Amino acid sequence: MLKADLLTPIRPLKDLHPQFLNLISHDVYEPARGMLREVYAEFPDSDGNFVEQFQTSGFDARTFELFLFAMFKHLGHHIEREPRLDFILSRDGHEACIEAVIASPPPNDGIQPYTNDPPDRSSEELEEYRQQEAAIRLGSPLFSKLQKKYWMLPRASGKPLIFAIENFHPGALHFSDSTLSNYLFGLSSHSYHDAHGKLIITHSRSTSTSPARRRSLPAFSRSPTRRMSRPSCSATAERSRNSTGWGTRLPPQRRGSDDPVGNVL
Repeated sequence: MLKADLLTPIRPLKDLHPQFLNLISHDVYEPARGMLREVYAEFPDSDGNFVEQFQTSGFDARTFELFLFAMFKHLGHHIEREPRLDFILSRDGHEACIEAVIASPPPNDGIQPYTNDPPDRSSEELEEYRQQEAAIRLGSPLFSKLQKKYWMLPRASGKPLIFAIENFHPGALHFSDSTLSNYLFGLSSHSYHDAHGKLIITHSRSTSTSPARRRSLPAFSRSPTRRMSRPSCSATAERSRNSTGWGTRLPPQRRGSDDPVGNVL
């Protein structure tokens, strides 16, 4: 059965995502359109509704899935998809499960397209936004994913479970990495140049007077995910230095049969 064309609208104009409309309407996006069609041609649509969601309210999430698929394929992984697991990767006799998740503004007034500019705030307010509000935005979808207990699915049992997350709140694509590490590890990074022009990066424990922030940061340390917190925080992002070539060195873990096998990257 032939797939529907990813970029030919299948819903009324009023339902289409503003950024999807920009994508199909302007000549400057012609290279992007070609690349998206090329990636989607090999993309397994296990749910059968990918095109509709890509064109409407799921534009950000589905774009992120296409990005992940292209990256995994480029790295040489064999890729499978199931209705309850976004990606099952296998390579060199090893297998891992990937679940994609995004943080995005609530659709209170309809679809909220991503904007490049961060909130219109002073530098001090922007730093506060990055350290607190943006971190909380990442915590909610991650915690919701954990409640689904993917590690108990037959196909995922006993395998590494990785959550791939991206933040689509205004301006957040510029600082998602630092915000995520802040949320997961409770550490803030600071940089400056010394007298010789050398870049110095230091870390300090995050502190906050925000009740919401205090509730959010320990989310991965509380039951039922308590046993997951230390292995997750100890995972070291490391490109292809281990024998498996997965790009991550995982520490030894002690876990019971009901423990999640996971590392949040």
